[in-house]
Amino acid sequence: MINIKHLYLSSNKNITGEGIKNMINMEKLDLCDNNKITDEGIKNMINMEKLDLCDNNKITNEGIQEMINMQQLDLCCNYKITNDGIKRMANM
Repeated sequence: MINIKHLYLSSNKNITGEGIKNMINMEKLDLCDNNKITDEGIKNMINMEKLDLCDNNKITNEGIQEMINMQQLDLCCNYKITNDGIKRMANM
């Protein structure tokens, strides 16, 4: 399943980063309100264009720093991503 490009996992409490970490071609991903996904699960998704991390408390700056194709990012209620993480994305 590494060729999946769009995935909706909002409010899915059973999915972990282990289940999605090899989906390196992912372009659109909704992880809203999903507390088991970590940086390790998304950090290799460098083709990501649209990402919803709303209410996701385990993703940090490190998880998004290589996503150079990002066009839309929702970080509502996500307190572990800071200005520094956004600046690193902007400088790529």
